[in-house]
Amino acid sequence: MRDWSTYSERAGRWVVQRSSGHVHFDALVVLHQNVWFDPRDETERHRRLFEMLEEADADVIHLCEVTPALHAKLRNTDWIQDEYELGPRVPEKPYGSLLLSRLPVRRYGVFDLPSIMGRRLHWIDLGARVCVAGVHLESTEALAAARSEQLERCRNVLRDYEHVLFVGDFNFDAGAAEEALLHDFVDVHAALHSAPSATRDPAGNRYGKGSAARRIDRIWLRSLSAKAEKIDVLTGDVSDHYGLRAEISWPT
Repeated sequence: MRDWSTYSERAGRWVVQRSSGHVHFDALVVLHQNVWFDPRDETERHRRLFEMLEEADADVIHLCEVTPALHAKLRNTDWIQDEYELGPRVPEKPYGSLLLSRLPVRRYGVFDLPSIMGRRLHWIDLGARVCVAGVHLESTEALAAARSEQLERCRNVLRDYEHVLFVGDFNFDAGAAEEALLHDFVDVHAALHSAPSATRDPAGNRYGKGSAARRIDRIWLRSLSAKAEKIDVLTGDVSDHYGLRAEISWPT
């Protein structure tokens, strides 16, 4: 287990939050964004990123490729201090992943995956057998076997949760062999849209030039009762990836 932090106005700093109370779920909004560690246009891209995050009004946010500079900006932003708790940035050569939640967090964990890139699974237990997990799997098409092994490890960590939102940059496209390992999960975008949109888009994203169009960022849902209501692809010049925002509901 790792430390989970909340901002203390009295102390004027982030302090360790060991555990929070139970929450009842009827809806959950989750957002994923690979923010891109490249310094190109960093100041302007970060400004647009923060505007997007605030407007998205998400309960849980997963960011990957978070640099130390961006992590510091997140921690020093007033509305994030007011609304969110967050985990530590865990380095992943030379960037890391981060989870933020405005819902009470019962437990927070980081699981080291077999990786030459320092990849890890980040997850939060929100109570009511609900878990949100974020991951950035091994890059490049040549490392499909490594991604499959990483997914097997992730499944093992998440196996006891009744409701799992599994989000991130999975680095494999629709139809890849790795998808078979998520046979009991629903690919939210594919379930709600007949023609799912690419999250790497060289035609529409100026930072995605030179890459093929691919749908490698996903939000997956495993639950017998929760229902995916809506998912949006968050376009704009924030990163070389588009983000995703999904709305999940539970029967009342």
